[in-house]
Amino acid sequence: MFLFNSLLSLFISIILVIYNWKENKNTIYLGGFLTIISIYSLTHYFSVFGDSAFLLAIFYGHFSPFMLLAGPLLYFYARGIIRDTYILKPIDFLHFIPATIIFIGNIPYYLTPFSEKLVLAQRIIDDMDQLKFAEVNFIFPITFNYVMRIISLMIYTLVSYYKIWKYRPKVKKSIPTQQYLLTYRWLNMFFITLIILLIAFGMITADFIEKTPKETYSALNLIQNLGGIMFLLLSGSLLIFPQILYGFPAYQVVTEEP
Repeated sequence: MFLFNSLLSLFISIILVIYNWKENKNTIYLGGFLTIISIYSLTHYFSVFGDSAFLLAIFYGHFSPFMLLAGPLLYFYARGIIRDTYILKPIDFLHFIPATIIFIGNIPYYLTPFSEKLVLAQRIIDDMDQLKFAEVNFIFPITFNYVMRIISLMIYTLVSYYKIWKYRPKVKKSIPTQQYLLTYRWLNMFFITLIILLIAFGMITADFIEKTPKETYSALNLIQNLGGIMFLLLSGSLLIFPQILYGFPAYQVVTEEP
């Protein structure tokens, strides 16, 4: 399920950006968010269920800095569709600092010969418990990275959802009500589903820290399946309701003529 959902979401993300960025450039943020989540799920699949050292060596560790960009991209998307703008201010680049720090810590791993990464990947495939000792960042331990990803994305998700939840357009007439309601309801479903998904992954991460990876993934199979279903809902809803890709309609206050 994880492999299918991840590939589906990655495909939708690419299509979403290619065909919609001209009409609504905020889809770049949403597409980037879904792409990062898809890559995270693919890495999870190849680490736990896969049997290809080559694919695992490609995904493992290389994309970890981007995981901390998922939250900011989601926040930029939510803010952008409310304000009907996609432009970032200089202060917004502060959101990229955590990902930059992780990237710096990963530089030695990036410079490691691919042959050594293949050896590490094969060790993980042969013994899943090696995941707890496969350090790729010289600044932070692997458990810190896992916890930081979940906490960061949960904070950004809650803040973004709060912005969407309290948003009420100030209008009088000529409101494209149907488009607004459809988008608003989809966003509520999107964020609630995402919160459930993050809670599931948070439980897996907490168990991972306390136990061995083998114990974690054998004991939390139900939670993993729940996470897979939630992930499928996030991706599939974009196909069911393609109208929401254009965001909220542009509202203008209409004044009555004397």
